[in-house]
Amino acid sequence: QDWLEKAFGLPGAEYARTIVWYPKKNVWSQYVGTFSPPDLSKWIVLASRGKATVQPLASEEGKTPQLPTKAEDPSCQGAVVFKEGDGSADADVLAFKDEVVADKFKESMKKKGKKKGTSSSSSSTGSNSPPFMSSKRLPRPRSKAGKSFDLNAEIFEDNVLKTPSYWLVWFKGGGEDASEAQEAAWNKAARQLKGMVQFGSVNASEKDAIMNQFVLPLPAEGDESASVMLFPSRRAIDGEGEEADKKKAQAASWITDLALEEKAIVDYSLSLLRDSPSEPIYRLDASQGRTLETWFQGGNGPVTARLMLFPSKDLEEPPLLLKALEIEFGQLLQFGLAKKSDAQMSQQFQIQKTPSIIIVAPQGVPKEGEQLQLGIIPYQGHMSFNAIAIHIESMIRPAPASPPGGNRGDRTPKDEL
Repeated sequence: QDWLEKAFGLPGAEYARTIVWYPKKNVWSQYVGTFSPPDLSKWIVLASRGKATVQPLASEEGKTPQLPTKAEDPSCQGAVVFKEGDGSADADVLAFKDEVVADKFKESMKKKGKKKGTSSSSSSTGSNSPPFMSSKRLPRPRSKAGKSFDLNAEIFEDNVLKTPSYWLVWFKGGGEDASEAQEAAWNKAARQLKGMVQFGSVNASEKDAIMNQFVLPLPAEGDESASVMLFPSRRAIDGEGEEADKKKAQAASWITDLALEEKAIVDYSLSLLRDSPSEPIYRLDASQGRTLETWFQGGNGPVTARLMLFPSKDLEEPPLLLKALEIEFGQLLQFGLAKKSDAQMSQQFQIQKTPSIIIVAPQGVPKEGEQLQLGIIPYQGHMSFNAIAIHIESMIRPAPASPPGGNRGDRTPKDEL
C-alpha cells in the first residue's frame, strides 16, 4: 500500500480507493462512487473504453514505477519471488498469492442453501468468515427508527467501547425486575432517537460478567438504584485503539436522576447531541466566500472526502442529524452545511430538491498549478441516520456482519430503507 500511494500520489486515507492504471500511457484514474458490483462494473467498462478522467502518474519524471523487491520491502516476506531464468520478464519481482478469501469459505457459502422460512445470515462466527468482516459488530437496523440492542459480554466491547457513538445502556435487575411500562418506555425512546444515540440493554444474568470484564465503575454510595449507564462518544476521549476503548469504559457514568419514562429518556439523549464536543461543521455560503474550493483548501487537506447537507430552510445551527453523523464518521469525512437561500451553491451541484445530501471526494492530489479534480456522489436514500450511515459505510468501510448466535428460524426484519 505504501508503494501504491507513492506511485499514484495518494496520501494516506481511511476510506477505500479503487484505481485503474494505463501502463502504456502511464496515466491513471480513480473511481468515485458506491462500492457496489453494478456501479463498479459500469465504471470499469467505461474505463476500459478510455472514457475515464485520467491524470499523469506522480512518480519521478512520469516513469512507470517498479514493483518493490523482497529485499527492499521487509513487509513482503510472505510473497513468492520470481528468479532469473524462470520465464519472467523481470528478475526478483514479487508475485503475490491470491488468497484474499479462503477457498473453504467460498465452498461453505456454496453449500448454504436459502431454505424457505429461514434467514440467509450465518448463525455463528468462525474461521471461515471473510477477514474484513467484524463478526461481533451488530448490523444497523434497516429502518428509519432506532432500536435497543440486547448486549452480552461477548459483543459488548465491539459494539459499545469500540464505536464512536454515544451509548445508553440499561442494566436490568438491580433491585427488582423491570416492569412492562419501563421496557416499553425504553424501546420507544430508542425508536425516537433513530440511531443518533445508541441504546442497549443487559439482562441481570450478564450484568456481573460485563461489569467485571471491562472494569466498569460501580454506582456511588447512595445511588445503588441507578440502572442506566452513559458511555460517552469518542469525541470526548483522547487516544486511539485499545487505549481509547479502556478510556471509554473508565469514562462511563451512572445516570442517577433519569426516570425510566419515554420523555425523560428522549430529552436526556437529545441533550447529549446538542452539547456534544465535535469538530466544527463547515458553513457553506457563496456570498461570504465560503465555497467548496475554500473548504478543500483548509481542514485536513484535499484527500478527505466531504459530506454536504442542503437543508429545506436556512438554519442557525446544524441539525442534530448532522451532528450525530459527524460524531459517528468524523474520522473519515468532513461535514458541511449549505444554506437554502444560496441559489448559486444549489445550482453548482444541481440540487433539485431539499433536504439533499452529496458526498464530494477528490480523484487524486493535484500537482502544483493544477486544479483539484472532484467526484460528486449524490445520496438518494431516506433522510434518516440509519439510512445515511449505511450508505456511508457501503462506500468507505466494510459494514458489520450479521450478529453471532442468531436464531435461524427468526423472520428477516422488514427492510424500510
